[in-house]
Amino acid sequence: MYANSKFDKARIKLKLGDVLVFTGKFNTALIYFSQIQTQLKNHELAQEARFKVAQTSYFKGDFDWAKAQLKILKSATTQLIANDAVALYLKISDNEPVDSIPSGLKQLAKAELSSFSK
Repeated sequence: MYANSKFDKARIKLKLGDVLVFTGKFNTALIYFSQIQTQLKNHELAQEARFKVAQTSYFKGDFDWAKAQLKILKSATTQLIANDAVALYLKISDNEPVDSIPSGLKQLAKAELSSFSK
């Protein structure tokens, strides 16, 4: 079966991006997610892709960029994405290192990546 619409292609790219994240190919996954955001602006799939960018940045250890993305998504029109964004934003905020005191946030992200299957 062929992907016959830009929405089908976006769904396939989301799944492929998930596989790439799980295998540690973060930058390639980010490219796929960014393409979806560009191609389907203001669509629910674009919001999901933006969340995946933030989540991938979290797994990658780029917490500042993840928080910047999540801050935008907290007011998303899709309630599920907004809830997921708030939860991840709070997880990062609550566990950020303070004054160079390690918090274990990188280890937490690494552990969550190893159980990532969504």
